[in-house]
Amino acid sequence: MQFGAEYGDYNFVALIEESGSHMTHWWRAMDSNFRFRPTVPVSWAYNPGYAHVQNEHVWQTAWADIMQHGRRSQDAADEAFKRVEEIFAKYPISQT
Repeated sequence: MQFGAEYGDYNFVALIEESGSHMTHWWRAMDSNFRFRPTVPVSWAYNPGYAHVQNEHVWQTAWADIMQHGRRSQDAADEAFKRVEEIFAKYPISQT
């Protein structure tokens, strides 16, 4: 079986192997992972609350506040957790 992502006349694995690149083994692994394994949805696809958190970029905003504005990490984390709790309160999980 030949590995390689065939797009038109291009076989990228063959091109990388011919170039002697150090990326050959990485490309083979990535190629086989993408072509021969099932597609799996991201974990927050099953939880509307966490999908909302991801769409608002709550954690990324906290990181940006730390890096760009010199905010204390504890304060940024506290604010992020507070926002996550507010969002999760909108999506209660019923217990059966």
